[in-house]
Amino acid sequence: MRLNQAAASNSTFLTPDGYRDFSIRPPIEVKILPTAENPVPPQFTYTITGVKPTAMNIKINFANPAAVSSGVSSDRISIIFWDTSLIKGLDGSQIKEGTSIAKVVAPQMDPSDENAVTFQGKLVGWLIAGIIVFCLLLAPLLNIDSLPFW
Repeated sequence: MRLNQAAASNSTFLTPDGYRDFSIRPPIEVKILPTAENPVPPQFTYTITGVKPTAMNIKINFANPAAVSSGVSSDRISIIFWDTSLIKGLDGSQIKEGTSIAKVVAPQMDPSDENAVTFQGKLVGWLIAGIIVFCLLLAPLLNIDSLPFW
């Protein structure tokens, strides 16, 4: 199941009682809450990529991932359920319209930086392993007990 981001809109429709204004909302609204430090939340799009009996997977693509939760305070994401006829509990119960969940968004990394960070991690790992091997090889030559090293 894939559900893409949709914007809320107002429309006027002809009803048996005449023209009426309606607010049309997506079934699920996902937004980043503004903070005092960052009153303009980061731009993003989202796609609901899967729904299971106890979980929903939402993929979020930020326009500038490095700006997410980059300050002193962390950004928070809010998910509001408007059309609850689509979502039911395991026992068949429905949640109330307007139910919301808010969670902290972890700092993000730009996908273009992934290779550099992976390389640096591997380099540091090999450096630490090299130092340990060097010390173990040096210990017998200097008559040093290597047990306290560990």
